[in-house]
Amino acid sequence: MGLVGGIGSGKSTIARRASERFGFALIDGDAAGHRALTMNDVRNQLKERFGDGIFSTDGSVERSALARRVFGASAEHAAAKADLERITHPVIRQEFREKIASATASGAPAVLLDAAVLFEAGWQEFCDGVVYVDAPDEVRHSRIAERGWTAADWRRREASQMSLDEKRRRANMVISNAASLDEAVDALVAAVGEMCDRSFVESTSVAGSTV
Repeated sequence: MGLVGGIGSGKSTIARRASERFGFALIDGDAAGHRALTMNDVRNQLKERFGDGIFSTDGSVERSALARRVFGASAEHAAAKADLERITHPVIRQEFREKIASATASGAPAVLLDAAVLFEAGWQEFCDGVVYVDAPDEVRHSRIAERGWTAADWRRREASQMSLDEKRRRANMVISNAASLDEAVDALVAAVGEMCDRSFVESTSVAGSTV
């Protein structure tokens, strides 16, 4: 099941808690993207496209510098983002395939794919359904501020993504994250159960499976 939502919607926190409570396998799209940036072939292509300015002195990709190049509303930002995706998305897509296969083989009750750009990247092809996590703007603002992001950071990133209205329209189901975390998790599990036509039992272990 795919999981999408606006920046600060809390979808990743909900996904982690669902994994802990119900043993769902969890695939973190952001983490997969970060791992892609550590691969030599990816770094070489990024250096050829963006130059040395996005690299730290130790040779690793400086994600904040890369973000400034690719997140924004200008044509230059859009072209840079498209090139970044051309370089990194094949690697990320392959990781998704492997982890979904591993989770299925291990008998995980469900697999959650938490990916901010799931629709933009076409990764919904891996999913039996997609859940949109809704949250009030004031709640999202508060969460984003806790990350240390500025309003400009937020605007740049949201401008580079599909509109929230369109994500909501494309999703199969919508849940709210305006109340407690466990209520949101219960809503997610109910949504996944409805789309899969099955029910889930809360795990008695401290944490469930994570891939």
